[in-house]
Amino acid sequence: MQQQHQPNQSGVGGGGGGAAVVPVSEAFWSLVQKADKKFSKIRHLPYYHRNREEYDAYFYKVFRVYTQVWKMQQENRQKLVESGLRRSEIGEIASRIAQLYFGHYMRTSQASYLHEAFVFYDAVLSRDYFNSKVDAGDLPLATKQLRLISRFLTVCLLLNRNQMVHQLLNQLRVLLDDCKRTFPETDFKEWKLVLQELHRFLKADTNFMNIRPLRYSTVLDPHPDLLTSPAKRNLRLRDAVLSSYHHNEVKFSELTLDTFRMVQCLEWEPSGSFHQPSVMKNSQNGSSTSTRTNYSQDIIDPTLPPNPRKAVLYRPSISHFLAVVATICEELPPDGVILIYLSASDVFCSFKLFHGKGIILKTTGTGVYSEATSSSPFVSERQNVRSAQSKEERSSLDAGCLQFGTRGNGGINCIFPSDIVPFTRRPLFLVVDGDKNEAFEASIIHHVLRHLRHIRLQWFPIVKFRIFDKGRVVERVQIVFDGTMIVLRHDSVVHKLSYNRPQSKHLPNMGQNDLDVSKYVRMHPEKGETAAILLSPSTLYHCTSGNSPHHSNGSLFTAFITAPVQAFCLLLGISGSDVELDTYFKAENLLSSSLNVWGSHLVATDSLHPVWAQILGDPFLRRLVLRFLFCRAVLALYAPTFNKKEFIPRCMPSLPESLSPSTATCQTVVAQIANVFGATSSFRISEEVALAENITHGDTDSISSS
Repeated sequence: MQQQHQPNQSGVGGGGGGAAVVPVSEAFWSLVQKADKKFSKIRHLPYYHRNREEYDAYFYKVFRVYTQVWKMQQENRQKLVESGLRRSEIGEIASRIAQLYFGHYMRTSQASYLHEAFVFYDAVLSRDYFNSKVDAGDLPLATKQLRLISRFLTVCLLLNRNQMVHQLLNQLRVLLDDCKRTFPETDFKEWKLVLQELHRFLKADTNFMNIRPLRYSTVLDPHPDLLTSPAKRNLRLRDAVLSSYHHNEVKFSELTLDTFRMVQCLEWEPSGSFHQPSVMKNSQNGSSTSTRTNYSQDIIDPTLPPNPRKAVLYRPSISHFLAVVATICEELPPDGVILIYLSASDVFCSFKLFHGKGIILKTTGTGVYSEATSSSPFVSERQNVRSAQSKEERSSLDAGCLQFGTRGNGGINCIFPSDIVPFTRRPLFLVVDGDKNEAFEASIIHHVLRHLRHIRLQWFPIVKFRIFDKGRVVERVQIVFDGTMIVLRHDSVVHKLSYNRPQSKHLPNMGQNDLDVSKYVRMHPEKGETAAILLSPSTLYHCTSGNSPHHSNGSLFTAFITAPVQAFCLLLGISGSDVELDTYFKAENLLSSSLNVWGSHLVATDSLHPVWAQILGDPFLRRLVLRFLFCRAVLALYAPTFNKKEFIPRCMPSLPESLSPSTATCQTVVAQIANVFGATSSFRISEEVALAENITHGDTDSISSS
């Protein structure tokens, strides 16, 4: 950006004592050089800097310099132009200010910075600071134009400025064609891929998916002040870590479709922000001014609380992931809870599996660890035990973790449940969206079993027992006593744990079917907090809408917890063009009122686990939990997945049985929404609910309630 310019005789500075007057152009370019150096430094800093106060202080220094540069070029535009200042250089200054705003939005999640980035990017394009026609031989300028449009596209996508997105897409396509004609010797393959990515993204992120804002709306969602919680300790979502990686997944830049939806789901929807146009005005001296004040008044609602901070990580290494989460936990306020969203296609684990049926775990001293590793409970998942294993055994070593990158990199992109355990010292809300979650859940379950308090025997030696935590059932597991091993069956997963079989004379004097084994089975030590966990189905159900790959529309589970009515339609193969707006809004209003009722029911239920009770006062987490219940009910009652556990999402600890899919409460809501779309025949509804909703046997596959 630094150019050789002819100095202008008019100057600035000068003070008393006959000091030399510095020419305006010289002072300006000196200030630009200073700003460029600071910008170069801050651009290479990670978004999620460990010392936020230090970073914020430096950000404001950089921003202050660029403010001076921008003000100086506005006040001295004519003189600077006469001395050689080009319009593209003015545009680059504005573009860098926009980059500063967007970077600070990514670090703080505050909407005002995102809106200011929009204003400055829009100013560059509307004032045509970069010529619409590529100058012959000026390849760097052409590249700057391409980058500008690409960055502006990301901002517009996050703001749901769909009309502007399509305008920019056409502009990018025209510019790229122009570049290929002007610079035939240059390979623009990278930008062709950008266009392809954007086309795929917009094909999935349709107008139908955005009929209702994904952000939390105080107009459409319950007002936060009206939400109640039975817990004495009410937590608030303060930070979130969002990470997604699937092979060939839909994404634009480093923003995947799933994380894009989660980002919006964890923000407030300002009133009046639906596709407001931006108006740019031209001043007499040629500089740009904008109706930024009026625009901000339309967009920013000062009555709303700050958005939770979000760290969006694309293909993170495990060291980067741990550093970000550790920083957030360190800064988390006492009433805060951190949300971790992990979405990955492949699931691996380093626990040794026996014929694919289960996990062999041993207990010693202070922890549970793999039989195939050393006695350390924390390094078991990293040990290299392949030399003593057969090929079949080696292939089973990679189960129970989420892979956030290409294979063959030694596990540097693998996230194991044990990696997350240290952070359970702080309140944690974990959402895992994987294609094959059995192994990852198996690795998690032994952490849940640390809450083992009490077992009620039903028969012996095969025992079905319930795990109690403070008097509440948190898990139902089958147990088999076999010599020196305990075999735990949780759904389809088998765990074998060594234990010291108590002598009958040492058994506590309890009821005939009561046995307290917590002192005989040693689990992982408590870390201070019990995590709330939502798990996607262990097996994917491929929607009937077309033959495209599963992730062409993003994850169905993530769609359910971010846009449930749209996900319901995707499940049934109903496209947006098939749905009348009145029909959609009828279903949306019905679901919204039903989830409000479910929320009131949850907080009034005595069997609600304290882990869930303490987060139901937070509007974002409450909405995720209620939408999870709806997703579970829909998939449990959907005819192709009916009575198939592998297609049903799960949660830990368990939520009250009064809202399980088999109850009339859940079935009624599913039946009513299915009826709105004329799809009651796709669900297995009980006869009682079908009769109550006036659904005939020809309309639905009813099931007996017995």
